Amino acid sequence: MRLRAVFFDKDGVLADTEPYHARAYVMAFAQYGLAIEEAAFLREITLGGKRVVDWFRELGGTASNTELYAVKDRMYGQIIGGREEPREGLHDLVRDLRANGVGLYVATSARRGLAERLLDQFGIREQFSGVLGLEDVKAIKPDPEVYIRALGVAGAEPQEAVVLEDMPRGIVAARRAGLAAAAVPTEPRDGLDFSPAHLVVDSLARLSAMTLERLLHEVWRRH
Repeated sequence: MRLRAVFFDKDGVLADTEPYHARAYVMAFAQYGLAIEEAAFLREITLGGKRVVDWFRELGGTASNTELYAVKDRMYGQIIGGREEPREGLHDLVRDLRANGVGLYVATSARRGLAERLLDQFGIREQFSGVLGLEDVKAIKPDPEVYIRALGVAGAEPQEAVVLEDMPRGIVAARRAGLAAAAVPTEPRDGLDFSPAHLVVDSLARLSAMTLERLLHEVWRRH
């Protein structure tokens, strides 16, 4: 049993961007006359796993997906775009995993291009062998589809891969795909249930190829 692939979530794992996306969507919805609060976005989207475009239409929005995303991306750019900072320990973890021959992939419920832009911005795009996003699945997390697809892209078996997530629904998606899952929550984490995770740490700096391979062995030894 050897660690062959690590699947990174995007928002919250590569960078602590969840609050900025929420704020941008609040502003974008307002452009179409829909008043929402960041707390509601957290409940429905970040934690609940509802698609933003589906919620937009439930609330009466009529703009196309492309139009909504364009407005939101413009708002996001005004708030933080281009100034995101990588999570502590990201670069060291990426270097260590690649030095040990581990394949790196992003598996996110966000649009693929947003993940690719972040990887480019952080100068680590070439270290990742694949990026899977919203366009690649029919159902988003907590559905396991993106991780099942990621295993296929990586050519790996569940016992050869570990998932890094920052939110409970991502951990649930990983577990449903039969994968070992490490949670790397951002603050605040009040009321969030990370009990399904096999490991919880407060920073990527606490992870390495060795710790993730050890986690993999511990998880599969119980099977």
